Amino acid sequence: MARKLLSVIAAMIFVTLDQSFAQPNQKTEIKFVAKVSDVRLSSTLLSQGKTNDDIIIATVPSIMFNPILEFKDVRDGSSHTIPEISILLHYHKKLIEGSVNEILGFWLKKERNPKKELLSNPERMNQARDYYLNNPGLKVIGIVYQKKTSSVLIDIGELILGYSFKVKNGKYYLTDNPTNDLELAIIEASFATAK
Repeated sequence: MARKLLSVIAAMIFVTLDQSFAQPNQKTEIKFVAKVSDVRLSSTLLSQGKTNDDIIIATVPSIMFNPILEFKDVRDGSSHTIPEISILLHYHKKLIEGSVNEILGFWLKKERNPKKELLSNPERMNQARDYYLNNPGLKVIGIVYQKKTSSVLIDIGELILGYSFKVKNGKYYLTDNPTNDLELAIIEASFATAK
């Protein structure tokens, strides 16, 4: 037990050091370390013979912000030089004051129908709007780059969530299908493990 605890502490220190030596706002390879039990797709890891106490590592090109980028209210017209962040700001603004079709326009075409079903439900749409009206800010921790997608990591209080983007015909679109969802789940969970 003590050995596993020491390995978790060592892993967290390594990630902390690895991130702190990276150039601010520069893309660099970063190792994200998580405990299997913290990963949202832990069942996949368990089926591969891992245990809940095992440590898993994902290494990907990333930009981490220190301090994090904090946008107090997405309705103020904020933008950013990194396209995915700028698009995410506009997307969140549309979640507050946009139409269903405007919101759907941010998603890959093949992923719009399931979203349309959800957004066309007035009760769900009102719940979503109320949430974003009460939480109009956005805290961006960083961005990770996988083979065919990139994911903006945001802090939503209890957890870190990755919004994934794919470029199609030179334009960025949101997608629910990152290049490697398990890898993204490990990255998201690494922040929970570090707490």
